Amino acid sequence: MKLETKFLHEEVFESIKSKIENNEYELGKPLPREMDLSSIYKVSRQTIRKVLEKLKYAGYIYSIKGKGTFVKGKKTDYYLSNIESFSEIISKQGATPNSIILCAKLIVADSKIADELSISEGSSCFYVERVRKADDIIMCYEETYISSDLCPELGKYVSPNTSLYSLYENRYKLELGKGDFRLEATQATVKIAEMLKIRSHEPVLYMRANVKLSNGKPLYYVDVYYVGSKYVFTTSLERKKLF
Repeated sequence: MKLETKFLHEEVFESIKSKIENNEYELGKPLPREMDLSSIYKVSRQTIRKVLEKLKYAGYIYSIKGKGTFVKGKKTDYYLSNIESFSEIISKQGATPNSIILCAKLIVADSKIADELSISEGSSCFYVERVRKADDIIMCYEETYISSDLCPELGKYVSPNTSLYSLYENRYKLELGKGDFRLEATQATVKIAEMLKIRSHEPVLYMRANVKLSNGKPLYYVDVYYVGSKYVFTTSLERKKLF
């Protein structure tokens, strides 16, 4: 009997997860009530509660007291093995990448920006501020600083459907090399929450990246805030010999 309960639990979990991933249960919309799910799957409400807890832990749903349980959607797998653009990652997942462009302009580099881009303080660089989306789903918020010497007049080529990587490689014929990446779990500030359409202090993944050309010259650095429930970062590692 215990094996049967476990089997039913996994079966129901996979069924609801699949419906979320295939948009049968739509993003932001409420799931059916516990009693209705119990009736649909012909299992006890205790089993449904266990399934919902597992879905919540996996990041597919969230609850609002007094209102119900709502769909968050499937996660995007970001594999840390080589440098890929947001557009490339989202396209691999079968969705259409696009952006809300908040700003794309030349700014004066302060000491921090100048240090990151290896340019003189007070010189100019491009600043691109975007909310990135997969289809209609908000995935992350970006602030990117780009060397204007390497990408002159970049601002006029930025659009909601533009991949900056496409501009770097195809318009400016630049060869990207290595990048330094830092990942950190944090909480959404009021500004970040507003950009991502989530609640303030909700978990987000913060990434800072500095990407260089093949000759070692810095091309850009970016601060990115990912909706915590939307991403899984994975990689493969091997143990180095100590001697």
